[in-house]
Amino acid sequence: MIMEASLEEFQIAYEAKNLIQSVHADEKFHQQIVRSAQINRLTKMWELLSPLNGAMFLSVDNANRFGQAISDTETLTRGGKPAGTHRQLLDAIKKNDLKGTCDLLDFHYEKTGERIYRLSLLQEKP
Repeated sequence: MIMEASLEEFQIAYEAKNLIQSVHADEKFHQQIVRSAQINRLTKMWELLSPLNGAMFLSVDNANRFGQAISDTETLTRGGKPAGTHRQLLDAIKKNDLKGTCDLLDFHYEKTGERIYRLSLLQEKP
């Protein structure tokens, strides 16, 4: 399965601190979720937005480094473990758990965005 292979690639690249390979593997993982819907317009929208994924990864990486430097509790417990969230997503997809998958995707994007924003505000404080 492409998603499992990309998840393995993601874990290896992340542990090797290879940001470019991490982005590539994450792209493949999420692209398979989008393609599985078999909606051409959705796939095209994803392809248009996917270049932003690299920028998001840089933001997450910077937030993780800053969060670890200040011993931010959420970063220490949740940040730096992206493959875990992706594994949960894959498990929900395999179970055909639509609600669980949607809830996990919402959590994945919202919580990451909230943490990046919160840490960026802390970083700006004198």
